[in-house]
Amino acid sequence: MDSNLYSYEAIKSTMKSPKKDLIPNDLLIFKNGEKSILYAQYYPMILKLYDDNLNHVYNDDYTIIEVLRPHYESIYERGKTKVKK
Repeated sequence: MDSNLYSYEAIKSTMKSPKKDLIPNDLLIFKNGEKSILYAQYYPMILKLYDDNLNHVYNDDYTIIEVLRPHYESIYERGKTKVKK
């Protein structure tokens, strides 16, 4: 049996902005100061527990106040050397 329970694309298509702008590995910062990485398997939870403006439906302490997206820099590539600036 094929399930779309954890399908990132299927779940994302039902979201509205700014919720739909979330992508896996975003860092979520909550009103209470806690932080969490958003993994794709948590999208059902985001749909169920948050409104479209990222307010937690049951507990305001877990309202998302900021979303940070990691930036990756290439530090190694086979056959090339990294030049220090």
